[in-house]
Amino acid sequence: MNLRGKKPGIGLKLLGPLQLEVDGRAVELPSRKARALLSYLAFLRGRTVPRETLTALLWGDRGEEQARASLRQELSVIRKALGKTAAALESSVEWARLDPDLTDVDVTALEQAVSGAADSSDLEAAIALLRGELLEGLTIDEPPFEQWLTGERERVRALGVKALSLQCGKLGEEGRLEDAITLAARLVALDPLNEPAHRQLMKLYMRQGRHDAALNQYAQLKRELERQLSVEPSRETLDLLDEIKTQRRRAAGETGAGDAVAAASSAGSRPELPDKPSIAVLPFTNMSADAEQEFFSDGISEDIITELSRYSELFVIARNSSFAFKGSLVDSRAIAEALGVRYLLEGSVRKAGNRVRVTAQLIDGGSREHIWADRYDREIDDIFALQDDLTRSIVSTIKGRVDVDLARHAARKPTTSLSAYEHVLQAQALIHHYREEDFGAARGLLKKAIELDPGYARAHGWLAYLTATEQLYWSMSKDGGAKAIALGEDGLRHDEADVRCHLALGVAHLFAMNHDMAGHHLERAGRLNPNDDLIMVETARYRMYVDDPLT
Repeated sequence: MNLRGKKPGIGLKLLGPLQLEVDGRAVELPSRKARALLSYLAFLRGRTVPRETLTALLWGDRGEEQARASLRQELSVIRKALGKTAAALESSVEWARLDPDLTDVDVTALEQAVSGAADSSDLEAAIALLRGELLEGLTIDEPPFEQWLTGERERVRALGVKALSLQCGKLGEEGRLEDAITLAARLVALDPLNEPAHRQLMKLYMRQGRHDAALNQYAQLKRELERQLSVEPSRETLDLLDEIKTQRRRAAGETGAGDAVAAASSAGSRPELPDKPSIAVLPFTNMSADAEQEFFSDGISEDIITELSRYSELFVIARNSSFAFKGSLVDSRAIAEALGVRYLLEGSVRKAGNRVRVTAQLIDGGSREHIWADRYDREIDDIFALQDDLTRSIVSTIKGRVDVDLARHAARKPTTSLSAYEHVLQAQALIHHYREEDFGAARGLLKKAIELDPGYARAHGWLAYLTATEQLYWSMSKDGGAKAIALGEDGLRHDEADVRCHLALGVAHLFAMNHDMAGHHLERAGRLNPNDDLIMVETARYRMYVDDPLT
């Protein structure tokens, strides 16, 4: 976790929900006040803190003697949790401190990475520490502590923004544009009003020749500035906008889709299908008489690519590859072969008056079979809200259709030839029936998938979800919830961003009455993929349990 190579006995992860490790072993602190106290001392990096300061921070509504007694109790709780490393928590009748030489804190590592001339590897390590908001989910009814935490959250958020921005610049200088774009997009998501970050992303898109993406990024910035601050973009941003438009006009018509097909069809150059389901989103066709609507149709296509990319189990072709076929009359099978994908999503946009109609269809590139098609009619009130609505509607449908189609193909194959992924697909289809006998069959398939690929996080995640959900319907037991949590945590060790593992942990912690952790994992799952219907259902269940309905 640290950037200095030090291996202390105590490890504290404060970015995201508090995680305490003692000699490499995860340790739970039983009370919120103990978590708050340890975190506060860790932030001060070895400075002695008067006991009066700590009692005022955490027990301000109590008398002096009662507050001191509470402080002694919580210090004792922390020492017990630290075990053999308890000597790191030093104290006297007047003060307390945490020995920085025996303690490794992720926030300290982040500060070191952005304070000097850190190289790219140090910044990459620091960015990996950004698991979520500082002390996510930790709240105590003590205004002084909440005020301190609010200020530190803002400071640490700024450190994260700086780390992302520095690394994005370094990657851009190295020519690693896709990696730089990924970080820049994350930076914008973290701070939607960060105008320099939006410009950074626009410039990266422009360097790739993705002028429509750059214009779409400008539109997002303009919308956020108007909505939240009622201001216009700066002159520097407007100058960049003019430059992008100029380059876009120059680039228009210089290349054709036929060139892309010809290049990809040359001997030995066709890519093989990836191990996981693959899809390319072709540019939606503008069917309106107004050429300016091209921007809207391209924006729909780009948003769908972005949202589909949230599904880690899908292989989604990048925009600059699929947009090479814009306006092409090339056969769908040839395009699928050229891009090396199984599925194609294509569609059209037609605007008439104050209404817009969007059609979309999912095609099997090999057989040319139409797997799914639908039409969306909407009133145009807010063009950007409309774009978001259409994207969510289309994306939430596509993933389910792909899963159903692949499960159908997998079921036709003899059991002995099924891969780990195909086992998971069949198990997933059974789980959605929510019948006890189907859960039993799904368990066997998932265990087989894990045998075939022990590092397959998604298989661990589904098995954890199945185990947790059984507690609600059929087989409630004392250790069922603990088993589900262990399975989910094991899956996250293989892939910290696996949506199914976070979903399963959210459900398991909810049934175990660990509401803070349940909320954290469900929120994380929702951020990773806001289009997943199962996440929406379980989040609604969570909100019902904690009496926090959506408004």
